[in-house]
Amino acid sequence: MARISPRKFFWALLALIYLLELTLVVGTGSWLMQEIAESPARVTLLVILASSGFALAAVLAAIWALLDLSLMQPMLTLARGTEIMARTHSLHQPQLPRRHMLGSLPEAVNQLANLAHKARTEVAGALALGADHAETQKLRLEGVLRELEIGVLVCDDEARILLYNPAALRILEATADLGLGRSLYLFFSRDSLLYGLELLTRSAQTREEAARKITHCDFICAGPDADSLYHCRLTRIAPTQSTPASFVLIFEGVTTRYEEQQRRDRMLNRVLDGFRDPLASLRAAAENLQSDQEMDATTRSAFEKVIIQESVVLSDRLNAVASERQHLVGARWTMTDIFFSDLVHCVAKSLAASEGPALTQVGIPLWLNVDAPRIIALMVALCLHVQRLTGCAQLDLESLMGDRRVYLDIVWKGDPIPDAQLAVWQQERLERVAGQLSMEAIITAHDGNLWSQRHGRAGYALIRLPLPASDRQWEPLPEPLPPRPEFYDFELQKTGPGPDPLYDQPLSRIPYVVFDTETTGLRPSEGDEIISIAG
Repeated sequence: MARISPRKFFWALLALIYLLELTLVVGTGSWLMQEIAESPARVTLLVILASSGFALAAVLAAIWALLDLSLMQPMLTLARGTEIMARTHSLHQPQLPRRHMLGSLPEAVNQLANLAHKARTEVAGALALGADHAETQKLRLEGVLRELEIGVLVCDDEARILLYNPAALRILEATADLGLGRSLYLFFSRDSLLYGLELLTRSAQTREEAARKITHCDFICAGPDADSLYHCRLTRIAPTQSTPASFVLIFEGVTTRYEEQQRRDRMLNRVLDGFRDPLASLRAAAENLQSDQEMDATTRSAFEKVIIQESVVLSDRLNAVASERQHLVGARWTMTDIFFSDLVHCVAKSLAASEGPALTQVGIPLWLNVDAPRIIALMVALCLHVQRLTGCAQLDLESLMGDRRVYLDIVWKGDPIPDAQLAVWQQERLERVAGQLSMEAIITAHDGNLWSQRHGRAGYALIRLPLPASDRQWEPLPEPLPPRPEFYDFELQKTGPGPDPLYDQPLSRIPYVVFDTETTGLRPSEGDEIISIAG
């Protein structure tokens, strides 16, 4: 049923009054006609009655028109203005006539509108500030995830990937396959992951004491082809009122480390097996020589020959072990790749802060695999010692390649430094190095040694330190890939407990497919090119 407007109702009320007035006038006229039918004043009375009716109607019409102009229309205008203030423009000013019968109501409405506008502005400002703050925090977290060197994956209870970082792409070498909504089992062994998920889920459901609750589990997991190994840590994110449970998988590739460990184990076994027989022969020969002092010359010569032969065998095997001792002393977990130019910059900056000599980079920059903080501290200390001993204010730092090692040469104008002086320097402990190690300990940890000799340029000398080279030296430069615009989508958890049956349907069997490029972060209208779909 349509609602009648207030103004129409107002004028309808006047029409009703007119109808009542007309009824009254007609009724009164009829009564007069009956009562004074033969009276000469009948006509006069009827004229007076009709005139009074018309006069009353005119007065009512004037009153109604005045009320309409000064009350009804301003009220309707104020009502429409108030609706505009409430819905669209809170500072809207209704255009009211100068004279109206609303009193101070318009001023009160305007004051209320100003207060509402102020409150709305404050709320909008607070929301905008909160949104900006949340966006800033989001961008910072995204930046942290992008710069992490370890892989990070977040998945739901169905092992669907909700988040991944660029390191995960690099470690898994799955640039084209890794994506949001993909199953985690495409990249990791199902059995190992199910073990971890089941362990954490059961722990969360059955254990009530927080101190005994298992919050994460570590395990070695193979890739789907069993050729790659990953060290994984799986952590469960407890559900809240608004978010379901999820899991965080942090991982790094350990295939090379595992192969090195296997190599060390095999080498140690060979060392133990290879030393057992020669040592037994040496011991037997020595015991026989010691126990029988009156042994004839022929027998004694045979035992002495055994001692010599087995000593040679032991020496050769010991040299073979020494040549690969870096694989026997454990994984170099403190070593990292550093570019020679970056190392020179750090050393020069530290020397400038210590009022040391000026440093100039010489030679082709090479990659090193070293304990960067300790090597930087070592080079700074050596440069300062050279300055104090020779008085040189200008040094060169040069990198050379030799026997798959990088030679770092500190070059100055003057004579070489005696070995005895270098030996004294190497006993110095570096206070700024973790553990306050000596120079000798740092050099030994890098399987190096230190010496001084004349430089190829006449009148110049150098201190040379061989250091391990990085494998990047011989690897081609990787082609830089643009970062993916989106690497997380937690809305996937709202798509249901199980996979959609349409996931397994070929696109040719589906009537139509909608690709929402906005939620994936791709913007074809801004130049992003769609190369292939479902390829």
